Amino acid sequence: MKDELTVSSSKMLPSRNVKHPLHLAVADTIERRGIGAAILYRDLAADDSPRQRLPLFLGKRRSSCTRLCNVDLLVIKDDAVKVIIEIEESDFRPTIICGKFLTSVLATHFIHDSCHNSEPIQVSDSALFVQVVNTSKLPKDTKKPFQYKLLKSELQSLLPRLSSHVELYKLFCVEGENDIPALGKVGNAVALACNA
Repeated sequence: MKDELTVSSSKMLPSRNVKHPLHLAVADTIERRGIGAAILYRDLAADDSPRQRLPLFLGKRRSSCTRLCNVDLLVIKDDAVKVIIEIEESDFRPTIICGKFLTSVLATHFIHDSCHNSEPIQVSDSALFVQVVNTSKLPKDTKKPFQYKLLKSELQSLLPRLSSHVELYKLFCVEGENDIPALGKVGNAVALACNA
């Protein structure tokens, strides 16, 4: 069964202002930073068009059995997935962060009707996986940022043991869609990976 690629014209589409604002801010920041000849793909939460999901698979076969996850953003460069991005706007428990990390880094291919005639696109051997966590809704005295630092270190150390195509993991805490300095760090990390 094929993935849902577009939203039926009979369904009411939300306007851009009710989309996920942090998803939009991250995608827009990456595009402004410049990613050279690479192409940024946005999922449903990051743009009204092309209204798509971004499925990652384990292996070259496209099926519900091999699909591991849908990601928020991804960057393709030189016919390979160079950057995978997940954005947590509301649920940033360690279980969610670790679960999205594991399914994303185990994936080996991106397969989508809009790319390469639906041919599998392999995750680059030097891919970057980025998670962006919205910390603006956390209580002032929370220890979550310290927990995220621990998670970041532990998750990065797992990559060599997983035999993953993902080489580098970054986790960024962002105080909402108006946190320009933190968003800039995200954009710089993606630009550096794409222009290397």
